Formats: sequence, structure tokens, C-alpha cells
Amino acid sequence: LAPDLFSLQGLRNSGPMLQGWREQWRRMQEAAGKIKDIPLPEGKMKPVGYVVFQHEVRLDRPVQAFGRWLARIPQVYAENILFQTPTSIAAKDDPHCLASLRNYRSLMPMSHEARKPMFDLKAVDGAIGSHARLVEVCHEDFKSLATKLSDKINLRLK
Repeated sequence: LAPDLFSLQGLRNSGPMLQGWREQWRRMQEAAGKIKDIPLPEGKMKPVGYVVFQHEVRLDRPVQAFGRWLARIPQVYAENILFQTPTSIAAKDDPHCLASLRNYRSLMPMSHEARKPMFDLKAVDGAIGSHARLVEVCHEDFKSLATKLSDKINLRLK
């Protein structure tokens, strides 16, 4: 999710769509249960969380314009995706927020050129000076995301 109006509206639209898909899956399972040759997975689909991305960061915090939108995401997510009563909680404290990935600026085009992930860029790829530090931050952010996601789905990382 980007911290903006369009992502919040996307959450509002996605909730009913996901609920509809779950209901369709339940009906398919009922029908498949009558025909023993069609094994279907349980289909207990549930969201594991959300990732906020592409916001500007200053002093390790989102800039104020993004912060306003960011503050609304947990409530809209709880209400429209989880169908729970929204609470006032900051995204950084929301257990459903898997990560907040900043705008890594010029690392993206560098990674395209080097044909490798942003968090794996080296000096030979152009990641020198402040870019080298941003690569480290990027690596930490993505590692944290992978860890949280693997914990949520009970997958053991090497």
C-alpha cells in the first residue's frame, strides 16, 4: 500500500471482493464434496498483513504529508479487510503491518542496470557513499519483512 487516497480506496474495494471469493470457494467445496474425484484444498484464505511503500522519509520518519495517510491505513485495513472494529493505532504499532518500505531513491534504477536486488548492490554497481548506506538500510528493511512474513505463515527461514 502506498500512503495515499487510492490505496485506502483499494482496501475498501478489496474487502468485499475477498469476502465474495471466500464464499465462492465454499460453494465450490460443497459441490466438489458430492463428487469424490475432485480434491480441493481447504481454502482457508486469510490476509497475513500489508506492506506500506514508497513514502518519503526524513530523520527516520515518514514526512508529514505521507504520515497523515499512513495513520489511516490500520483502521481502513481492520474494517474492510479483517471486518473488525477499527482502533486508533499507528501503522508502526499495527501487528498487521509487515513492513514500511521507504522510497529507496536511485537504488531502483541501479538495481535494474545491475540486474540484482536493491539490497544486494555493491560499489561496482554504483552504490558508493550515501548509496552504500541506503543499500544497508534496504537490506535490513527487506530482511525484517521476510522474517515477519515467514513468522506469519509458519515458514522457517534458513
